[in-house]
Amino acid sequence: MNSPPPSTAPTSVPLAAAPASARLLLALICLAFLILGMAQAGVGPTLPDLARQTNSSTVEAGGALSAWFAGALIGFPVAGLLLRRFAHLRVLCLGWTAFALGLAGMVFSPSLVWMLVAAWVLGLGAGTLVLAGNLLAAQAAPGAGALNLVNAIYGVGAIASPALVGLALTQLGTGLPALRLVCGVALLGLLVALVVLARASYAGGLPPRPVALPASAPGHASEALPARPAHPLDMLRSRLLWACCAFFFTYVAVEVSLGGWLTILLERATGMSMAAGAAVMSWFWVLLTAVRFLAAWAGRHVTTRQTLRCGTGLCVAGGTLLVLSAALHSPLLGIAGASLFGLGLGPIMPTLTALMQQAFGRDAGWAAGVAMSTGSLGAALVPWLVGAAVVHLGALPGAAILLFMPLGMVVSLALVERCLHQHPQAHAAAILRPSGQQAGASLT
Repeated sequence: MNSPPPSTAPTSVPLAAAPASARLLLALICLAFLILGMAQAGVGPTLPDLARQTNSSTVEAGGALSAWFAGALIGFPVAGLLLRRFAHLRVLCLGWTAFALGLAGMVFSPSLVWMLVAAWVLGLGAGTLVLAGNLLAAQAAPGAGALNLVNAIYGVGAIASPALVGLALTQLGTGLPALRLVCGVALLGLLVALVVLARASYAGGLPPRPVALPASAPGHASEALPARPAHPLDMLRSRLLWACCAFFFTYVAVEVSLGGWLTILLERATGMSMAAGAAVMSWFWVLLTAVRFLAAWAGRHVTTRQTLRCGTGLCVAGGTLLVLSAALHSPLLGIAGASLFGLGLGPIMPTLTALMQQAFGRDAGWAAGVAMSTGSLGAALVPWLVGAAVVHLGALPGAAILLFMPLGMVVSLALVERCLHQHPQAHAAAILRPSGQQAGASLT
């Protein structure tokens, strides 16, 4: 069965049509993603401190990361269902509440069991926050520019948090104060989000649930949306949805694998010191974040197809160089491979999310939730496989897995494009053009 007819209309009425309101909404989402990046990058360096606080081993405390991913695995599809019935800002605030309370439970819990429960709640909220935030950003500004911006801000948080933890370790002997500072900022940000939600609800700018825009809405598809969204089980028959799921699985798998194992892989493959490997890891994140800022600016000049093809190609080249680095024991090839991965991975997730927002219309929340949940599955499985290969078999098999994942991205992207070309609606081609170009133009 072919995928459901796409629509370029948004899934709900925006919070407010005025540009100032859109900027306020984007600023709120950027704050949420900054905190998300700081929290996720800050937990790893503080695991020994969390272990001491809960009277457990570092390995046992590391279960908090698994609990986080387990919560996100459920949070994405649950958020997708909520987004079909409630306004996106309400769902964003709900996810933010669970995230902030879960983070507070993690950093203050004296018990390992309660810390793991709090980490699961944190992951549930993080999954909801990521999905609702991405879809709200796509509504606030057309195309992938806003999505690249908010995800670049996430990268800024991921870069800044380890530095804060390192400063706390140097000055105080523990990194927990830095993570508790992030928790405090998350709670203050939640208060701001609730104030924005209350003002929007009072002003009547927030519908109780997503509604269809009229057919004459400027800049959107000419066809009116159907009276009801597709049933979730019917959506699961969509070939386009499963092609996007495959893309998310391979993309998230390679990004999380690099984040967890690049330093050790370079040390085992080239003899590079752990300090030098950590510097290469930081360079990888800097490039990934910088490319997202660049993509936010260049979104109206480059097509979605070009962005995804270029990013995927750079990832294949990066994986190839990492394999050669492991085979030839070359640090330079390893650094070059990590750099190409950073450049290639940067714009992929925001661009693919924008594509799904336009392709699935009012069903984008559920579709993106399923796809991101599949990505979380890749994050849970593939990094473990890469780590086992590097530790027990050597750097070359681990690097080979990191090459295999981008090759899977190539196949997945080909399937996505094929599903779009087979679509009976002509404006499926619109998502393969710059966001500033009007619907109805030719694909080429």
